[in-house]
Amino acid sequence: MRVSPQPLFDLLPLRPHLIAPEHVEAVNGRFADEGFRIVTVRADSQHVRTVDDLLGEISKALGLSTEGPVNWPAFNDWLGDLLVDEGKPLVIVVHGLDAILRRNVQAYLQCVHGLLGMTEAYRSPEYPELAQLEYVFPGAWAKFGGKA
Repeated sequence: MRVSPQPLFDLLPLRPHLIAPEHVEAVNGRFADEGFRIVTVRADSQHVRTVDDLLGEISKALGLSTEGPVNWPAFNDWLGDLLVDEGKPLVIVVHGLDAILRRNVQAYLQCVHGLLGMTEAYRSPEYPELAQLEYVFPGAWAKFGGKA
């Protein structure tokens, strides 16, 4: 059974889930109450400049093998295997995408589009064995005209 985050969280906007940093604890608590495993990733360091850098950071945080290149196909395979093997819903909280947006708009768009596109594919009825996956992106979004 999949949990729709929208009715659960007043602080959680529609996808992409761009939230203010002060809401992280409350949002994480609600996801934890629903049985989600919560993994936190820091993307705001200077060495995270590309999509592959971010995928490497997420892979490390999840304890996935990062031998060889970390790219979309490899990440997709590793993450899909993890969602089947663990069988527990997962939320990945990625801090710092706002910093990537300030440095490289194209990398930001590739990150958000790729991560959310992958989660939408996982929701397909073709993959009922995959546990639910959500991404939350805390950041200073109001600086960019967002609500968070």
